[in-house]
Amino acid sequence: MRIGIFGGSFNPVHTDHIALCEYVKNTLQLDKVLLIPNGQPPHKNSCHISFNDRLSMIRVSDFKNLPYVEISLIESDESINHYSLDTLKVLKELYKDDDLFFCMGLDSLNYLDKWHHGFSLIDYASLVVTGRVGFKVSDANPPVLEFLKNHALYKNDPDFSSKIAAKKNYCILLEKEFNSISSSAVRNEFKALYDNHKLSDKSYDVFMADDGYPLCKQYLNSDVIKYILEHHLYSI
Repeated sequence: MRIGIFGGSFNPVHTDHIALCEYVKNTLQLDKVLLIPNGQPPHKNSCHISFNDRLSMIRVSDFKNLPYVEISLIESDESINHYSLDTLKVLKELYKDDDLFFCMGLDSLNYLDKWHHGFSLIDYASLVVTGRVGFKVSDANPPVLEFLKNHALYKNDPDFSSKIAAKKNYCILLEKEFNSISSSAVRNEFKALYDNHKLSDKSYDVFMADDGYPLCKQYLNSDVIKYILEHHLYSI
């Protein structure tokens, strides 16, 4: 079985998360995708929204319509930092006979040498790298470029499919770029809503009637927006 691993803070979950998941699943013919919300990611030490709220937003998002997606709580403990290498070690023990594909954006790959034992990730899973607007492989840190000389597999490789099936871990560079949606900009739009309306007016209908908040309306589904408003998330 081919299993994708898609982690993140999902703060909040948005449509690009869903689109990226579908693209990777279809491109690599994955059987399942493990969606792993981070309790406390080490590179984001100010995630003020609780794990349970972020998990609840995922559950009401369009991920619920993807039958191959399974939410994993392996990084749910908010009291500790969660490193991808440690998570992959556990998952490889759980899925000994399966092929694991760890998803990341090109922006993350470019500084993989700064991760906690980042180059060791490939010992446990293939790395699946999707493009990000404004980022190029050639801009990667020198140690990453050296790493790619030995491990890169490009989507336009004529033997791409056979190499994927060869039970060898690669750093798979996919062609499609995804928008660099700023989660902080989305959060700031909600903060602006709270500043512009009385607390009692922060309903979904008030939100939709307002001409502002274009990012939220474009990239969040209605149930996620409703959850945020009902629980007054991103008010500070």
